[in-house]
Amino acid sequence: MTGQPDAAGPAAPRDPGLQPERTSLAWRRTVLSMLVADVFIWRGWLVSLGADSESGTSGLSAQSLGLGLCATTAAGTTAVLIICALVRLRVLHGRGPGVPGGPGGPGGPGAAVLRAAAASVVALAVAAAAAIFLV
Repeated sequence: MTGQPDAAGPAAPRDPGLQPERTSLAWRRTVLSMLVADVFIWRGWLVSLGADSESGTSGLSAQSLGLGLCATTAAGTTAVLIICALVRLRVLHGRGPGVPGGPGGPGGPGAAVLRAAAASVVALAVAAAAAIFLV
């Protein structure tokens, strides 16, 4: 006997401890950092629009159009991440799909939610890099 639990024996009940709270805080920090990036991208776009209106040209410059696309992408990706965070937090606190015995499987929000969150963070990073080059 090595003190190891028997693999065929019943599993001990899971004690999550502070894990749900730490995960909630991590999701909140991620959403907050994305909102800050959004503010800077939108500010750059608004400054570019102001410069276009002061120059007296009849249309928008390529810089303003590019920054507008970056700002739209930033807003969309942040909205996707907020939705993913809300789904994940509901699962963590046992009120949504993914709860053991629930429709989402045991203990997880599902791969689609996590893929969408990862894709939104990457898309915002690309939009932020493009906005930096356009400014």
